[in-house]
Amino acid sequence: MAQVNIRADATSRRYLIEMIKAVRQRTGWGLKEAKDAVDRCLAGEVLSIQVKTPADAAKFAHEVRNCRFLAEVVGGDVTA
Repeated sequence: MAQVNIRADATSRRYLIEMIKAVRQRTGWGLKEAKDAVDRCLAGEVLSIQVKTPADAAKFAHEVRNCRFLAEVVGGDVTA
């Protein structure tokens, strides 16, 4: 089991819709729940998403970075 910690930076708000879509796809959350989570992230809270494998964590972290959010993978060997 691995985790991706997500933080926002100054440019993140421009990619809000893409980030909400990425969170929905990865978590299965509804639109409101994903939007609320991303809004909290933009307000300064760290959003932590659990994923099954380190490879999934690395892939999701890449998606997050493409949305101009900051991502940190915690747990597991992401080189596997």
